[in-house]
Amino acid sequence: MNEPVSAQQQLSQTIVYKQKLNQLLEETENSTQHLSKQLQRQQTMVAAALNIEETNRQKLKAEQILLNELEEQNKNAMLELAVAKQKSVQAQHNYNEQLNNIKNLHSHLEADTAAVQNQQEMIKQLMENWQSHNFFLQKQQAASQELENRLKALRQLMNSTPLDAQEELPPMEFSGELPPLEDLIAPEPAKPEETVPQNQENAESQPAEKTAPGGNETPKVAAHANANFWESKQHAYLKLNDPSKTDKQSAETTDDEPPTDVPEEPAAAPAKKKGAWKSYLICILLAVAVALAIRTWVLMPTQVSGKSMQPTLEPDDKVLTSPLPYLLSEPQRGDIVVFQAPNEDNGILYVKRIIALPDEHLQIIDGQVYINEKPLDEDYLAEGTTNGYIDTLVPSDSVFVMGDNRRISHDSRDSDVSFISISTINGKALWRIYPFDSFGAVK
Repeated sequence: MNEPVSAQQQLSQTIVYKQKLNQLLEETENSTQHLSKQLQRQQTMVAAALNIEETNRQKLKAEQILLNELEEQNKNAMLELAVAKQKSVQAQHNYNEQLNNIKNLHSHLEADTAAVQNQQEMIKQLMENWQSHNFFLQKQQAASQELENRLKALRQLMNSTPLDAQEELPPMEFSGELPPLEDLIAPEPAKPEETVPQNQENAESQPAEKTAPGGNETPKVAAHANANFWESKQHAYLKLNDPSKTDKQSAETTDDEPPTDVPEEPAAAPAKKKGAWKSYLICILLAVAVALAIRTWVLMPTQVSGKSMQPTLEPDDKVLTSPLPYLLSEPQRGDIVVFQAPNEDNGILYVKRIIALPDEHLQIIDGQVYINEKPLDEDYLAEGTTNGYIDTLVPSDSVFVMGDNRRISHDSRDSDVSFISISTINGKALWRIYPFDSFGAVK
């Protein structure tokens, strides 16, 4: 039998029971919420699995369709392969035919090549004959010119001497002697032997072959004995046929009327004039060639455009530039050079001054130029400062250039010009030839 408890004890027991019940209720609610979240997650995973299953079914269906298409293509490819095999057999047959044709053409080509070599030998022989006769032609022209000079001197002496005293005149002395006529006769040229290709299939487009009597092949012609002598005499020939002297002598001969008692010129005079005309033409062509060579490789006139090199060079100044100094030595600091303008049409040149050389450390700080941390003395500047900021190392094959008018000059300080490769320098400015009051060396 339970003992009766007091109301106070019952109240305490009830409060403890309620606290435990509330704690149990809270734990149950937390468990319920946790189970609800797990249930929602499981439902989400089931939905995702269903979506994946549906996607896999669609992919499987697409793969099955693609497999059917590939199978159909495979069948078609097998049919095409069979057709291609037949075409390959036919192509092999055609190839063999073409190969036989090429072999035949190759044999014909060898025959034609031999004929061409014979033709080249014939041309060589003709050139040597021409060289030999040209040599004797120059000797004949030289002798003819000497005769004309002597005739002119004799005519002047006869014209300046009275008729009654002409018989007492002593013989005139001339420097040098005329060569014997037998030394001026050119040898008969050897007749070249012609050969042509022996291609019977192309007989309609090629002439018949010509061979030497007896069926012998064209002999190889030796070098002419006078060839080297002719080359060594070219300089003397050019000096002998000086166009200025020849023109003057021709004018004097035309203006002076021949005396009545002196025999007229022989009938070969027109031929001499024709030979002299050829000599004039050769001399003119050589003079033009020498002038062009001098202008291109020795001295090239250049006109200054713009004010970037003031005060050293003014606009419209004309200077002579030459690449020869840089054939013997490397560019030096302070040289005024001409080079192709970057990003400009070919033929547009820049004239600038070399400031920094290869492998040098260049700095422009607060208007002062430094080379390897040492200030550069630039007494050629109109303004003593250089705008811009640069701290760089010059490449081993380039130079850094600037104009003397630093305020407006477009030079290596700009990115579109930058360093100038030494190989692109056209030449060094040497002399100012215009205006005439400023004629002199460019410094």
